[in-house]
Amino acid sequence: MLRATALAIVVIMAALPTAAQTVSWDAGGDGVSWHDALNWDTNTVPTAADNVLVTLAGTYTVTLSSAASAASVTLGGGAGGQTLEIGPCCGLTVVGNMAVNAGGTFRVRRDTGIGGSLAVAAGGYVEMNPGEACCGAQLTIANGFQNSGTLQVTSSVSQASGITVTSGTLTNMSGGMIDIANGAGGSRTINAAVSNSGTLKFGVTGNLTGSLTNTAAGVIDVNPSVPCCDAVPTIVGNLMNSGLITLSSNVSQASGITVTSGTLANNAGGMLDIANGAGGSRSINATVSNSGTLHFGVTGNLTGSLTNTAAGVIDVNPAAPCCTAIPTIVGNLMSSGLITLSSSVSQASGITVTSGMLTNGGTLEMLPGAGGMRELNGTVSNTGTLTVATPSNLSGNYSISAGTVNLSSPTPVSLNTLAVSGGILTGTGVVNVTGMTSLSNGTLGGGGITNANGGMTIVGGGAITNGRVLNIFGSTTHRGGFSSSMFENAVINNHGTYTLTADSGWNSPGGGAPTFNN
Repeated sequence: MLRATALAIVVIMAALPTAAQTVSWDAGGDGVSWHDALNWDTNTVPTAADNVLVTLAGTYTVTLSSAASAASVTLGGGAGGQTLEIGPCCGLTVVGNMAVNAGGTFRVRRDTGIGGSLAVAAGGYVEMNPGEACCGAQLTIANGFQNSGTLQVTSSVSQASGITVTSGTLTNMSGGMIDIANGAGGSRTINAAVSNSGTLKFGVTGNLTGSLTNTAAGVIDVNPSVPCCDAVPTIVGNLMNSGLITLSSNVSQASGITVTSGTLANNAGGMLDIANGAGGSRSINATVSNSGTLHFGVTGNLTGSLTNTAAGVIDVNPAAPCCTAIPTIVGNLMSSGLITLSSSVSQASGITVTSGMLTNGGTLEMLPGAGGMRELNGTVSNTGTLTVATPSNLSGNYSISAGTVNLSSPTPVSLNTLAVSGGILTGTGVVNVTGMTSLSNGTLGGGGITNANGGMTIVGGGAITNGRVLNIFGSTTHRGGFSSSMFENAVINNHGTYTLTADSGWNSPGGGAPTFNN
């Protein structure tokens, strides 16, 4: 018994303007040329008034060898693969909309315009690739671009290629791929507001002019693809990330992101991963606001201010046994969230701040991990909690005006200067201060040792407690109108000149047996 089987083929149709005829490819002529009238079912070459269908089953390429027009174009959807190639000599003007279905390939080798929208279905492919050394290939879309397939922007010659969406958004759907690829040279550009829920890959440096929104499902992968060239795209506008951004390299080339005329906002749930790879530097050139996770698995440079909000996490943790992770922030680092310096391998991790200050109003933890030193280099102002629980190098000027700094490193910690005007310096470690140490209204406690090697200024109201040992070298001035306090077995050993004004001094309002040795 024969049983009939119904096969349903769903094809996205470009919206058809009214009062226009439909012209379908039937390959009745040479089977190649757009300009051969016998290749169309009407035996006429399409015009700007015709809705063009290139959906005939089979694997073939339709080529343009001179300028052409259509009211709309629907490409692909039939069995096999249907390719429409805009030759390097000329362009195609689509008055209305264009659709590229599964199996359809739209290859653009010369400037082309779409007066409506462009929709690329899953399995559809658009390739921007100049065909001659004389001229670039730019696709201009008037009314939005929705991509669920693959868009590749590349060049086989040293000419520019790119996409411009003049109105509406370039929406890269889940499963969609936008590939900014290397090639033989020339620039790569996207001029559009972009919403990415698929994958946006930069294998080479390119420019994106317009806001870029990376949704929770989106991936932005910056990874040089060939040994010749870096991949450091420039975003001219705001970059808003709720998904994943990875800066890495499969070759020994630099990768990074530059944001001008806007900010890089890593939102809650977003991940900005500065990853290892095969070599090359990592860089972010932007004003950054982090409410998600900013991970440094390798050393990198961030040029611009970095604000870590109360919801933000900055995780510095080397990812490979080869390499340290000590990023440099060229600007101010202001944190109200969590910063952790650790290591899953036996490598150093840390943060260096130049041309600015690290202001910690949240929690900063220097943790043991699997080994390696921890470093914090720069001027630090702490009003939150700073904990050093592992061998660490600290260099710079430290100011404690509130909160807690816990220095319990098993090896001594060295500082340029130390100013305690509030809060508490605690912990069991040894702190060597090369320059001036000042104490006013804050507390030195925790049973550790502070060596004030560059002298000291004490303004009444400060306190030494919990068995803290203070060794003072050089000249000390103690003044302030009221006495400072020593509690619970605190010890001061003076090895230099100690000047005490008449209106100040030490008292012992609590228990224990504080000691002053001169």
